[in-house]
Amino acid sequence: MVTVFFMIYILVSGGSFGIEDMVSSSGPGLTLLLLILLPIFWSLPMALIASELGSALPGEGGFYVWARRALGIALLASALLGNLALYLDYLASGARPLFAISADGLFPKSISIVSKRFGTPIAAILLMAALNAVLIVGPFQNLIVIDVILFISAYVLIFISAVRLRIKEPDLKRPFRVPLGTAGMVAMVIPPILIVIFTIYVNAIDRSTELLGSTGFRLLGVDVGWYGIAGFIALFSGPVLFYVFRAIYGGPATPSSEAGNEALALAEAEAAEDAA
Repeated sequence: MVTVFFMIYILVSGGSFGIEDMVSSSGPGLTLLLLILLPIFWSLPMALIASELGSALPGEGGFYVWARRALGIALLASALLGNLALYLDYLASGARPLFAISADGLFPKSISIVSKRFGTPIAAILLMAALNAVLIVGPFQNLIVIDVILFISAYVLIFISAVRLRIKEPDLKRPFRVPLGTAGMVAMVIPPILIVIFTIYVNAIDRSTELLGSTGFRLLGVDVGWYGIAGFIALFSGPVLFYVFRAIYGGPATPSSEAGNEALALAEAEAAEDAA
């Protein structure tokens, strides 16, 4: 529990990069407004959704299990590359979904190896560390933008999964349930999804990075920078890689409708033992 506490603390408060630029580029008034509104329209929905899904389907994998249980081959596949984009403080938490994807037959089985001493997915952590070692060659600002594009895309998966499971499996046992009906949950997740769409758009049209003598090109009448090009390639290659990896490694052994059931049964058994 102590380890989890510090992981949550680091993920929430581990970096202040970007705040300095907010004041100079947007002004103090708009900066304060954003800092007040974002926790309400972004953080609160995310916390409630994660609490409900985490209590209903606990265990390794997090949003990967939730998305698989809920859409969508294309959405599920995009999570594959999203996990590979987590950096620094996201390393430990990001290795868990990668470990679950490997154990599910959508990545080499060797990545599901865990440490005999600590029980941590050491192979997944080492793989992500190796990727980080390659990615840090670029400017720090570039890493932040790429991380944001892929990481917030995973949040969209979580929001959609929560709504989908409310509709698809209304009787699924949820020890914690967001105190809203399905319509209320839909209304709650719309603002953060719009924030994600806006953020991706802003980063896609950014042409501050020059590569090979060019800052990007026009796509369907819109100026697209290298940030947007890299982000779109990563996101849209997800469905292709899903079919490729499933053909190579066999794919999940259990149907999507049973994703997370084993971990849920284990959690219920442990709770029953503690109560006894």
